[in-house]
Amino acid sequence: MRIIGYEIRSAENRAVLSDVFYMAKFSRVLLALKEEDNEDERQQLAEEATRSEKMLQDDHQAFRNALLVAQLTINQRSKDELLARRPVEGEGEGESSVRQRERRTRELLLRDSSRLSDDLLTVTRLIQDNVQKSRQTVDTLVEGSQNLTSTHEELKTMGSVISQARKILNKYGRRENTDKLLIFLGLVFFLASCLVVVRNRFIF
Repeated sequence: MRIIGYEIRSAENRAVLSDVFYMAKFSRVLLALKEEDNEDERQQLAEEATRSEKMLQDDHQAFRNALLVAQLTINQRSKDELLARRPVEGEGEGESSVRQRERRTRELLLRDSSRLSDDLLTVTRLIQDNVQKSRQTVDTLVEGSQNLTSTHEELKTMGSVISQARKILNKYGRRENTDKLLIFLGLVFFLASCLVVVRNRFIF
């Protein structure tokens, strides 16, 4: 009984640590969702996070129920053991008969405890498998949010580069227009000078 009680406490401690671990990861996912500007990507990440959180809650509830059933079973077996000993002590049988019954009772309890321990370990393994799947899903969500954040930063950088390039092109475009205007004014001035020279020659 002590061994099974220790296993139950250990399983409960693992459940608490698992809760802390997943709450930290979900906080990172939610933070990435708040920083994501793309509405479609945010919606997709939010749906996946909701499904993963629901799966984790279901696994946690199933794990708690299994621990509760195991604890109730242990308590019931303890009561049965006490009830089985009372008639033996009150019947006034010989010491050897009492020892034999106590030995049989202990053997039955040990066998039942072993079976219960195996069942609890089986349930624990199943829950651990589900928790592992949930962990992989959360890792995928975190990795996806990190990739989206990285892509968003790259797009911001590219947008800044494109904006700078546009400014440079506009600057050179204005210079080109200024050069064309200066050439045109120079040509007009040259033609005006030629007309003045020709006019003066014909007049004099």
